Amino acid sequence: MTEPPGPFAPPPMPASAPPAPGPPRAAWYARPVTVGLAGLLLGAAVIGVPWLLTRDDTSAAGGQGALTGGSTAALSAPEKLGDFLHQDAAAKALRKDGSADKNAKQFATADRRSTGLLSTAYGGAPAVVQSFADRKFENLFQLTAVRARSPRPFVAYQDPVQLGLVVAPNKLSSFRKVDCVIYNDPTNSGGTPASDSVHVISCQRTADGLTVQIRQVSGDVGHDPQQVAGLVDQAWTALS
Repeated sequence: MTEPPGPFAPPPMPASAPPAPGPPRAAWYARPVTVGLAGLLLGAAVIGVPWLLTRDDTSAAGGQGALTGGSTAALSAPEKLGDFLHQDAAAKALRKDGSADKNAKQFATADRRSTGLLSTAYGGAPAVVQSFADRKFENLFQLTAVRARSPRPFVAYQDPVQLGLVVAPNKLSSFRKVDCVIYNDPTNSGGTPASDSVHVISCQRTADGLTVQIRQVSGDVGHDPQQVAGLVDQAWTALS
């Protein structure tokens, strides 16, 4: 016996009509907010460095990037500091051959490029970097100067007693207006530090409109912070 057919499946629902199109969406470059932002970025790209250099950075801590003294005069390192000459001149005085000339040129180029980097670090302030040496090339240091105030050096606290030492390894010593960052070779409590256990890391004098620093000190002069501080004062007088 043939079974009756089952119920018919309901006819498919008609497809819904697509929504009515709304107003066309503006392209990204036509939207008011984005256009304003794009214009600002474009303007910054066009005016570039002048826009950055004319910003008011005088509120920056330590005066970095600001000419706090108001002077824009160029800086030129003195020809001599004590018994020290410009490193390129000392190289020529030490030897009279082609290698001396080559070395002197390399020293001068390094100082010139370092001068540009120092000026950039201070927002374009006039600056000078000059390496010095004695006539035997046994004592060397680098003089840096920039027409801006800098923060005074910071050295973290260390308790020599707790460390069992005569003096702390890292120390900040001041000689009148010059601050020197010093490293001391460890000397156990009860001992006597050797004269060459003191190493000058840097000595600096700063005020509104000028910072003078001596750094990268090597040779016997590097064991005498007071002598290095005196060289900083000499440079300060010459550059002020």
